[in-house]
Amino acid sequence: MNLLYKKNQNRKRSLLLKQLLIFALLVAVIYPLSKSFYRNYQKNKEIEDDINDFRNQVTEIEEKKFELRKYLDYAKSDEFIDKQARLSLNFKKEGEEVFVVKREEGTGDRDQKKEILNRYGVINAKVEASTQSNFFRWKDYFFGEW
Repeated sequence: MNLLYKKNQNRKRSLLLKQLLIFALLVAVIYPLSKSFYRNYQKNKEIEDDINDFRNQVTEIEEKKFELRKYLDYAKSDEFIDKQARLSLNFKKEGEEVFVVKREEGTGDRDQKKEILNRYGVINAKVEASTQSNFFRWKDYFFGEW
């Protein structure tokens, strides 16, 4: 009986060892495969994201292209040419009268702004602040008035 018991235990051990060996082999094979599948999945996901980004860029560029074509058509029109000739080259149409408004000597741009703003009820302090240089405006913004 003792001999049968030992044989039975040996069989159990060998079966257990076989099962452990098979499990170890499966893990050794499945782990690298799953790791490579996961890497491929990540790469495919990145490529799909890049493709979507490129598609979005293409639609943005097509919209810009459409706007530029629209502007080009406008720039080729007689209306645009006429407007640019008037603004840039001081041209006028036949029968049209041109008025020139001259400033009085000694009055600067600031004085005119103050006068206009005071006429419409804007507070003097705001006018004075707007006539300060940009440096002093930033200084006042961050540090307050000294």
